[in-house]
Amino acid sequence: MSITNKILNTNKILGYPLRIIVDKKGRSWPTPVLKIISYEEYRQLEPQRSTISLAKNPYNYWIPCYFNRKHFLRAQKFIDKGIMVLFTNGKKSEPFQHDAIIKVFPKIINQTLLLTEEESKVNIKKLIKCYCNFVHLFKKYLDEYPDLMKIINLQINEFITSRDGRHRNNILDLGEFIAKISFSSLANNYSFDNIRKTFVKEFISRQFYWIFKNNREMAKSFYYYKNINIEDCFSLMKGKLITLYHAIIMAEKLINPNVLQILELNYGFPSEEIINDILLKKSSNNINNLKELLECITLTKFQNENQIKKYLHNCCAESFMQNYTTFDPHYRKNQSRVPKSYSSKSFCFKQAKIADTQLRLKTVAMDGCLTDSNFKERSNSLRDESIRTKLENEKKIPTHNPFDILRNTKSYN
Repeated sequence: MSITNKILNTNKILGYPLRIIVDKKGRSWPTPVLKIISYEEYRQLEPQRSTISLAKNPYNYWIPCYFNRKHFLRAQKFIDKGIMVLFTNGKKSEPFQHDAIIKVFPKIINQTLLLTEEESKVNIKKLIKCYCNFVHLFKKYLDEYPDLMKIINLQINEFITSRDGRHRNNILDLGEFIAKISFSSLANNYSFDNIRKTFVKEFISRQFYWIFKNNREMAKSFYYYKNINIEDCFSLMKGKLITLYHAIIMAEKLINPNVLQILELNYGFPSEEIINDILLKKSSNNINNLKELLECITLTKFQNENQIKKYLHNCCAESFMQNYTTFDPHYRKNQSRVPKSYSSKSFCFKQAKIADTQLRLKTVAMDGCLTDSNFKERSNSLRDESIRTKLENEKKIPTHNPFDILRNTKSYN
């Protein structure tokens, strides 16, 4: 029996199994299994669910979807319970809080996209349908609770207007944020094109911690703005940027008024035409270098390699300003141990502040606002001022040690 027949001819509650992984920090990451089952099937297999898998994907939870009005009324109490289980990471059962909706569903929608890697075309079609089912469900709850859109718009406004608003302490996962932006555009508030440059710059700035951690020489290249290897940057960023590109394609193609109207008429499922359009869009983009990838994501043309280097350097400067990355290239690689003064959090903070200041000045200098002599003079004066400045309180000390990057290099083994 097809899914449509099950929806129309039975009173069963249908939904997706979820594979929930809890990380070391206690955060849950729910990934849907690409097969729709009923609540009765889930309960029947529940005692064995740790060993049984569907499509080779084990699951440990289940949540219904919104197919039509009658099905939603039957399933709503199970959906509300599932939202709170995912919101509290399964620690305890709490009364339903509607503000948890905008934290749970964007996470599920984003986790669905992670299944695209090395999947066959058949499974990608199932993935697109699953993505649409959860988009349809999220839209239903946004209609039920209109005040949620005000919260989303406030988050987007803070993201645009301030660094604190887009810091990872406030926006942990930018992939989840894409879905919120797309739903905001439905109400003619914000569109992704309006904040694309800010969004992509923030996304790339978060990658530099891992780039510098794995490649110390590249960290020096960005610090001194010389000998930046574009091919090495591409190899280190390619996976994350392609995932971002696919997330943008899915959101632009599927979270729009025309498609949502089709989903409402078709029990939450997209038409074959929509699915084939997305598959064609994905297959037509064979990206072989960083220039093509950045142009697809940013919709900006880069005339030469120097423009790409300048753009990456500006993203690196943003990473320093947001305190995602702090690095001292003056530490000697052949030293057998970390000097005693380097173990001081205050000293690390001061060095990070110096690096931040110098990088900002270099960024301004690249735009032609400062001459080399002015840059050197202002850099030295600000460095002396930073060293003399005392920390006012412990809250200014970063939560991570900037020199953890250095301790992970072979020189400490």
